[in-house]
Amino acid sequence: MLGILVFHKILSTADGDRFTVGYDEFNRIITAVQSHATSLDPAAMAKTTQEKPSRLFIPSFDDGTSDHSLLLNMLGNTKGIFFVNTNNIGRGGYMGKEQIKALFHAGHLIGSHSHNHISLAKQPKEKMRQEIDRSVKILEDLLGEKVDWFAPPEGNYNDAVIKEAHAVGIKYFRTTDFGWNKLISNDTSIKVLNTFNINKHFQSLQVEECLTRKPTYMMYCTAYKTKNLIKKLFPAIYKKVRKASG
Repeated sequence: MLGILVFHKILSTADGDRFTVGYDEFNRIITAVQSHATSLDPAAMAKTTQEKPSRLFIPSFDDGTSDHSLLLNMLGNTKGIFFVNTNNIGRGGYMGKEQIKALFHAGHLIGSHSHNHISLAKQPKEKMRQEIDRSVKILEDLLGEKVDWFAPPEGNYNDAVIKEAHAVGIKYFRTTDFGWNKLISNDTSIKVLNTFNINKHFQSLQVEECLTRKPTYMMYCTAYKTKNLIKKLFPAIYKKVRKASG
């Protein structure tokens, strides 16, 4: 089974944003995962099968913010995926080209997070493909290597977004949907991947519980499905509850 962690900003201390993680908590999360699973180099995904009942994990990082360039030493031998929205490259608070290349040359993968970081599920198909294709081409020109990972901004996607990503050449479509992934080799279709989305309500304790206690993991799965159902049926109520909970 493969678990993919989703991080956003990693700062010296959490700044109040629900997705920002402090250094100490980041290290606790990585340590908790390393205690119960094995780090998988994302570049080896295509060669990895699920023949053994081992648990594997990959950390991923969204938005390409400047703090991500400081993770080289913190990650050590663990390899991750950094999803970059290319229109922000070099802007204030975001990584520049050299910082992105430094991560890439250190063995980490760089994926597309679209060009303008807009909700693609709300866009016409032409705009979906343009956003993904433009971002992928910018990153490929920068790195000199094919980019085949994509994460939709805000986790918002539908079947049309998956189809357009596949048409552009994306092989791995990383969502923010909760859960483990089964690894299947020799599959030419696009792989839509679940994750464990790290935020102020889901950190090291919750990660470890999902790794060690199946009933707790199933409870989180049910909670996630319930949340999504409320979000779909009662969007106004969902927004109010989320805003109140931070």
